[in-house]
Amino acid sequence: MKVGVIFTLSLVAHVSVTQVVEALGTTTHVDRRSRGFNLYSRHKEQRLGQKLSFEFERSVTIIYDQSLNSYLIGVVRNLAMRSDGKRAFEIKLIADEAIQAYSLPGGHLYLTTGLLLACSNEAELAGALSHEMAHDVGRHGTRQLTRQILLSSILAPAFVFGGNRAVTDLSVALGPLSFTSAGRRFEHEADLAGIQYAYFSGYDPNAFVDLLQRIGSQFPDKHSRIIEQFRTHPRISSRLKRLRQEISKLPIQGRYLVVDSSEFEDAKADLMVRLAPKPTGDEGAETVYSGYPSRR
Repeated sequence: MKVGVIFTLSLVAHVSVTQVVEALGTTTHVDRRSRGFNLYSRHKEQRLGQKLSFEFERSVTIIYDQSLNSYLIGVVRNLAMRSDGKRAFEIKLIADEAIQAYSLPGGHLYLTTGLLLACSNEAELAGALSHEMAHDVGRHGTRQLTRQILLSSILAPAFVFGGNRAVTDLSVALGPLSFTSAGRRFEHEADLAGIQYAYFSGYDPNAFVDLLQRIGSQFPDKHSRIIEQFRTHPRISSRLKRLRQEISKLPIQGRYLVVDSSEFEDAKADLMVRLAPKPTGDEGAETVYSGYPSRR
C-alpha cells in the first residue's frame, strides 16, 4: 500500500506561468477567513481552481458510481454547512491505492479509494474531508502560490544584476525554508479548523487523531532536525500533539458524537466489491470498473 503524508497542498504546485502572471494583476487583500496576504482575488481563485481541476481530472481515474458519490456528497454537504466557507463543495473519488486526499481552490475536493478503505469509520472519513475543506477555506493553495510569485519577483532583479550565481544563492537562502515553514503552518491550520468542522457537524473529533496515529504507526517518519526544516508537512507526532490540545478545549462531555454509520459501512463494502479483480472467464459480467488502473 502506498501512502503520502496525508492531505497535501501539492496539486497547486503545478501552475503555468500564464496563471502566475494573471495573479500579478489582481488586487491584493487580507481575508478574515484566510488570515493572510493573497495576490488572488476570490474570482481569480475560482477560475484557477476550474483550470487546475480540469487538468488534474484528466490525469487520474474518477470513479462514477451513483451510490458512492451520493454518500460522499452527503457527508461533504453536512461538513460544508458547519465550515467557515458557508458554500458548496464538490467531492470526487479517485481510483488510487495511495492513502491521500486533495483540495484545489474553489471547493474541489478529491478522495482516493485507498484513503476511503483505510478509514475505519465515518468519523475518520469526515475528519479527513474536513481537513481538506479547511485548506480550501483558508485559501492555502493561492497563499502558497503568492509566496512563489513574491520569491520570483525577488529573483528577477538578482538575475539582471547578479547573474545565475546570485539567483542560485537567493533561491537556496529564501526558497526552501520559506515554503516549507508555510506548508507546515498551513497543515496545522487545516488540522485545527478541520476538527472543529467535524465536531460541529456532530462527529467525534478524536477519530481524525486515530486515523493519523494509525497511519503514522504503520509508516513512521524518521527525520533529523535538519531535514525537518525542509519538510513541507509537520511530523505526524507534532500534528497529533496539537490536535489533542485543541480537542481538549471542546465541550465533548455529555454530547452524542457520531463515530460510524451503516451508510459508511455499505459504501466501503460496495467499493471493495468494485475494486475486486474481475473473475477470469466471466465474460458475460458487465463491470464499469474493476481493480486499480496502471499508473499513467
